[in-house]
Amino acid sequence: DSLTGKFYQVGDQKYCEADQEIGLDRCSVCSDYLRSGCVLVGGSSYHPQCFACSECNLPILDKFYTTEEGRWLCEEHYRLTKPKCHVCQLPVMERMLTAMDRQFHPACFTCSVCSAVLDR
Repeated sequence: DSLTGKFYQVGDQKYCEADQEIGLDRCSVCSDYLRSGCVLVGGSSYHPQCFACSECNLPILDKFYTTEEGRWLCEEHYRLTKPKCHVCQLPVMERMLTAMDRQFHPACFTCSVCSAVLDR
């Protein structure tokens, strides 16, 4: 006998067309079935559009950061959480100097007369 209908296989399990979704994982945000493609983070599965920044709600397509509260931030919104350099006003993402109750990039902490970098 030859197979006349469609069937779906997930792992070792086979499913008819009516029951095909039973074997699928569900999205940890919307609880809908993950029919095609998913993002795996921390052991949980998500639709790509459901894995989104907690601030702008846009899908996270690249680098992301997890806050202490367990929220996800895209790179742009993560940068906004960082202290700003007193000189250039850009976020200090890595090494930061604190002097006179202000934050600086090491390269921005310079002599007021000759502009020599003072972090040496």
